[in-house]
Amino acid sequence: PLDEAAELEATRKLLAATGGDAELARRLLPFFGILREDLRGLPVVILSGTLYVTESALRKNTGTHYTPRKLAEEVVAGALEPLIYTVGPLQTADRAEWKPKASREILALKVADIAMGSAAFLVAAARYLGDALVEAWSREGDERAVAYLGEDRERTADADADPLVIEARRQIIEHCLYGADINPMAVEMAKLSLWLVSMDPARPFTFVDDRLVAGDSLLGITSLEQLEYMHMDPAKGRQIHEGIFDWTAGVRSKVAELAESRRRIAEIELGDDPIAALAKKRALLADAEVASGRLRLFADLAVGAALAYAGKGERGLRAGSERAAKLANDVYEGRGEVEARDIRREWLAADQVEGSFDRQPIHWPLIFPEVFEGGGFDAVIGNPPFLGGFKLRPALGLAYREYLSTSIANNVRGTNTDLVAYFVLRIHGLLGWRGQTGVIATNTLAQGDTRQVGLDQIVASGVTIRGAIKSRPWPSKSAMLEYCAIWTSVFSLDDEAKRIVDGVVARSISASLNPESRVSGKPKRLAGSADISYQGIDVGGIGFTMERNLALGMIDRDPRNQEVLLPYLNGQELNASPDSVGKRWVVNFHDWPEEKAKTYSEPYDHAIRLVMPERATKSEAVRRAPWWQYWRRRPNLHDAVAGLRHVIAITLVSKVVMPVMVPTGQIFSHALGIFATDDPAMLALLSSAPHYWWARSQASSMKADLRYTPSDVFETLPLPGLTQEMRDFGDHLNTFRRNLMLSRHAGLTATYNLVNDPKCKDEDIVELRRIHRAIDEAVCRAYGWDDLVDKLDHGHHPVGREIRYTVRPGVQRELVDRLLELNHERYADEVAKGLHDKGAKKGARAARSTSKKSAQAKGGDDSENALF
Repeated sequence: PLDEAAELEATRKLLAATGGDAELARRLLPFFGILREDLRGLPVVILSGTLYVTESALRKNTGTHYTPRKLAEEVVAGALEPLIYTVGPLQTADRAEWKPKASREILALKVADIAMGSAAFLVAAARYLGDALVEAWSREGDERAVAYLGEDRERTADADADPLVIEARRQIIEHCLYGADINPMAVEMAKLSLWLVSMDPARPFTFVDDRLVAGDSLLGITSLEQLEYMHMDPAKGRQIHEGIFDWTAGVRSKVAELAESRRRIAEIELGDDPIAALAKKRALLADAEVASGRLRLFADLAVGAALAYAGKGERGLRAGSERAAKLANDVYEGRGEVEARDIRREWLAADQVEGSFDRQPIHWPLIFPEVFEGGGFDAVIGNPPFLGGFKLRPALGLAYREYLSTSIANNVRGTNTDLVAYFVLRIHGLLGWRGQTGVIATNTLAQGDTRQVGLDQIVASGVTIRGAIKSRPWPSKSAMLEYCAIWTSVFSLDDEAKRIVDGVVARSISASLNPESRVSGKPKRLAGSADISYQGIDVGGIGFTMERNLALGMIDRDPRNQEVLLPYLNGQELNASPDSVGKRWVVNFHDWPEEKAKTYSEPYDHAIRLVMPERATKSEAVRRAPWWQYWRRRPNLHDAVAGLRHVIAITLVSKVVMPVMVPTGQIFSHALGIFATDDPAMLALLSSAPHYWWARSQASSMKADLRYTPSDVFETLPLPGLTQEMRDFGDHLNTFRRNLMLSRHAGLTATYNLVNDPKCKDEDIVELRRIHRAIDEAVCRAYGWDDLVDKLDHGHHPVGREIRYTVRPGVQRELVDRLLELNHERYADEVAKGLHDKGAKKGARAARSTSKKSAQAKGGDDSENALF
């Protein structure tokens, strides 16, 4: 409790914080001691109806990340450098031949960030182009610029205050820069950022209201044809609608008028009365918005129909387009405008997630007509949002998720496509004929589904990736992730121009952000590599697992329980355990009915207590499944390993990427890849440099770890004949490494950390390296690549930001090239033999299964207990 003097002081402060509201101050007085103070020393009180800034889930749910200044400047410089030269990096790597542009050409550039946040990239662009403009003025004889550039001093410290630099940046901002963001608060922050970088104490802030807009960059038209035919695919719109609508005949002339009106905004000089000049700019902008209002309504209807009908197939999209066109025609003819606006709101809100930003489309040719009358932006830069594929539907809604596929991704789909792929597609759809980009993204941009939906389509359209960073850790602690960066060009590069990936000059750069090999095309899945590799079992609930002692106690009390209790091996234990045996155990009721499961009373009670409640919180599909059975039992894996005493396992997400021979009789987690063979020669192959570098080229990643997907990596790998030499070395590796790990009490990760450490000279580690060298040589001979054996040059070489004991970089690329060539040869041969005909794979699988069962019958193996 407060004494009288303290209570009086507290009341005084509360009255100051509440604007003199005595009743509110009285109510807050008992809580005074726990109220935090603001910078004035007053208690923080947020009054009803006032604005305040706080942390929310909106940035997280939209996949937004702040970008450090240094990284933004690196990306911007790479994107804009080609645009400030008439002959420059797109034509030749010889800087002596570069020819800079004149100041008027620089001021004619149009540069955008379509997810600008607080404008880190636009600020970097203002700095970069402002410097280029000052240099152009100097070449043109401007005395101020000549004097400024001629001064023998460091300009980095005081450039922000130099009047000439400020003037250059103001002109760049007013003539060249554009931005958009879904968050209206971010737009206001972006304005502030641009004002600060161009602030002249004697002049008003730079006018940017016509350049920075709030709205959804992915939701809107990108061409006038989409508006004219009321369809996101104008070709389909032409087929649906007979002839062009009456109102569309004047669309292009109306948009040309809008462009001219907006150009006049930039032409207004502040002069002696800057306040009046700014008012005139705002009035012209308001007039342009009114003039474009009806066209924006029609565009909203076209986009709204594409959104609301996105999940209903081509028929649905056709019906939506027809209805949108009818509504637009009715409004044009003077009726039904209220209905049209109501339906627009309904369509744009389709399946909207509560708490998300309002869906405000950005119709690019209508919002920035002066840009698109010239074909589009000269450059788009930025750090667009990235959000994992499985998070899109919960964060954005099903209708929006479908819209992304149908209206932006050309119906190219991938279950795990990151949001950034759609932003990269939209970015390239907004570029003009000489367009350049500089974009930061999560490193999954160049991997798996995200690459297939995004960069694969962009490269196929003729765009050149002229620079790339494949994967680096985010340069601040604000996010634990790996990023990539790309610089692309719509304008074709000359042969003398450099393409650079990870600091190394390359002939060309693939959609995977690798130096393009001499072999083009993607690898195909091979029949000869099928039915060997599998993902482990997804039990569908941690409640199935238990400590080893608990399981053994249940077996002691009722020996029948050993039929349903087994060791459980996951990826972490495989990499950390010296003996590669699971330390936890797991309940397994196979595919039995619940009545049979109940007869194992203790395991059943354990499952009903821990599994059933967990399953009840899952998706509808999981809830409908028998709760006492595993979610994904992998019967194909069960059949494949039947009769085997050992199989080969690999952790699917790992930096080690090293297989191990493990005993069966345990449940293998879905975090493991399982190879249904006990042949040491296969262990040698999977432990070799050819396999590792093939995996690096085909797998995706999770942070700095490689994500091994059996279907993408192993099923595309052309297998060599498994030789006795490989078998001998594989057996030696298995025995020697197991003994080494047991003696050191070290798992795979700890062991290979030593193998990959150049400073480690321990005798056993040196011998393990020697075994790996021998395996690599044996595998090369098995492929018939004897010419490579003497050129492998094993050593400690950089792999991303890690060091690995492996073959030299030139051989790494050569191995991948040869495997890709062999993949194409094998696939063509298999196609010729009909192995990829419909039904051929199923028949081959059935034949292998029958053969295996026959062998088991003769050998007397218990196939059920081989895996379980």
